[in-house]
Amino acid sequence: MHASLDSDEIMLAEKVALEDEGVKAEIAKLQLPAGTTIVCDPWPYGSDGINDDNRMIQNFLYFRDPNNSNEVDGNHYAFPLSISPVICAQTMKVIRIDFLPTGEDH
Repeated sequence: MHASLDSDEIMLAEKVALEDEGVKAEIAKLQLPAGTTIVCDPWPYGSDGINDDNRMIQNFLYFRDPNNSNEVDGNHYAFPLSISPVICAQTMKVIRIDFLPTGEDH
């Protein structure tokens, strides 16, 4: 048995998500302001437990306002990105990118 997500996997998942070429391409399409920092928040993948025994990691992405470089004061949760890479915990590879509704125009 293994926990749904351990601290080493959390750190690795963040790195894998932000270095994946597909994820980088989707971030580039968003045309974010120069100097933007992307923040990755990995979570155990929630499922209904039917035909999905593989452990997965859902990564929620945010950006930090480039006009506020203070990491303590900057609230990156105010700027969610519409893409969410899903990583297989066994292979530590991005298996898909989900597109999330993030506003009234979506």
